[in-house]
Amino acid sequence: KTARDLLGEQFKRRLLMDGQYCNVRFICTQCDDCEPSEVMTDHEDVAKEVEGRWERMNELRDQILKLENQETESSISIELEDLRTEMIEVTQDVQDLETQIASSDSPEEVAELKALLKEKKTTMSSKSDKRDCLVKEGKNECEDLQREAQDLQKTLRSLAATVRSEYSARCIKDDFMAGWKETIGEKGDSNVASSSLSLNLGFSVHCVSA
Repeated sequence: KTARDLLGEQFKRRLLMDGQYCNVRFICTQCDDCEPSEVMTDHEDVAKEVEGRWERMNELRDQILKLENQETESSISIELEDLRTEMIEVTQDVQDLETQIASSDSPEEVAELKALLKEKKTTMSSKSDKRDCLVKEGKNECEDLQREAQDLQKTLRSLAATVRSEYSARCIKDDFMAGWKETIGEKGDSNVASSSLSLNLGFSVHCVSA
């Protein structure tokens, strides 16, 4: 609607009669401010106009989803979860042993319990160190996956922005021409009509990110 109604009627008629209609330039801003998923849903037909582009966009989307799933289903994450469960069990064993030692009156039993307690604490320390290593390793792996996904997202966004720009440029041209036809039709001016048909109406539409 904006393109149809843009510029006043008198100004449009003057441009047409002076032969300056083709000198009109449109600047379409923020064409890269888009979600690739929405562009792929709404403008599949435009994306397919360039050979291989639609297939490339789908390939990128699938790769990004795969990386996101890898991040949540990482083997390190699973191992960490198992380790946390084991540490909870060992912690409970240590607490139980300390309680038994405090309540025991038998020196032999106390000595045996203390030896077992020492062994459990050593196990706890070892698992704690392993947990710290896994957390660090998992963080590095996660960052690598995120960087790879971000690079793929940039490529996909660039393709989506191109598709969006092509669609926007086409709509602006079609709607602006529809506005011209309405103007000519309302006035019933045969001279204006013939002039418009003789013009090369290839005016420019520039799509930018600003």
